[in-house]
Amino acid sequence: MLREAVELSLIREPEEFLGAVPGMAYRATPLRAGPFEASLTTFGLGGVALQTGRCAPFLAVAQAGPGMAVLQLPLEGSETLVRNGQPFRQRMVGLYGGGAEFVRANPRASAFVTLSLPVDAAEALLCPPPGSPLRRPGAQGLLEAGPEAWERAAGLVRAAATIAAAAPRTV
Repeated sequence: MLREAVELSLIREPEEFLGAVPGMAYRATPLRAGPFEASLTTFGLGGVALQTGRCAPFLAVAQAGPGMAVLQLPLEGSETLVRNGQPFRQRMVGLYGGGAEFVRANPRASAFVTLSLPVDAAEALLCPPPGSPLRRPGAQGLLEAGPEAWERAAGLVRAAATIAAAAPRTV
């Protein structure tokens, strides 16, 4: 269960990804020789998690958890990101209903945001249309955000991650 807190994580082994992304089963394989590293900042509030991260080049196979809705936004490195064999265009948001599987790969270092929340919370907060992949178990899709909406969302997440990284660590 995700704590109601901010957690900073440094992943040095791809196997550590398995439980690191709330609401998802996530398996990663490095795409280059040498050390692997990913840094994650996870903001948890009940069953909702907002996660920002930076990662070395990798290939990932992921599955949204049952009853969960997952949104993914690439912040940096989207020009080389491939999702399910298709190039990922700028300002695209990946949408995944509970149980949806996907493959993503990026031969360059990248930064991203993942929002995981129960389907009922996604419906209440995001008001997805009736055919949205967020409402259908196992479904997935892409949504293109407008430039202003994208910049506002990306700026908010970057600011939150910067504040979390600068905050004193307490146990």
